[in-house]
Amino acid sequence: MSPDLNPGDLVVLENTSNISTGDIILYNEYGYTDIHILHRVIDYVQKNEPMWEGGPRAPFAGYITKGDHNEVIDQMAGQTLGMANMSYFDQHRDDIMRVGDDVYLDNNTDLLLYQTENGTYVGDGISYLVPVKREWVVGVAKNVIPYGSDWITLSPQVPGV
Repeated sequence: MSPDLNPGDLVVLENTSNISTGDIILYNEYGYTDIHILHRVIDYVQKNEPMWEGGPRAPFAGYITKGDHNEVIDQMAGQTLGMANMSYFDQHRDDIMRVGDDVYLDNNTDLLLYQTENGTYVGDGISYLVPVKREWVVGVAKNVIPYGSDWITLSPQVPGV
């Protein structure tokens, strides 16, 4: 979401009663509570409406989203790219984070990597081909305190406090 948001920034959320195009929302990807995405709402579609011009119809109503730093919307990005072997994990060790049982997030590409039955991994992207359901939304970003700002000072814990 750079340049507006960067890793380490403190984001203040508000309830989800009023979500508008242009809002930045925090949502649970595919409804999983251990995978959180912070992206901008660019549209809302009803069930069976195209998710983008010439695109497939939405399987259910929801928000179309896009990271500010990404080139395409989340619902369009992330076609299965093929298999990843362990050398991919070794080469991208600093970028890959475990987010579930046999599910990993590549922070560099925003791809989710899933282990298949035969032990290989396949990748697909954020919210690929599905809008974000309203019930997946945790909150709307209303304020951001940049990491390293003078507004917040991190200090070591004091024993007994």
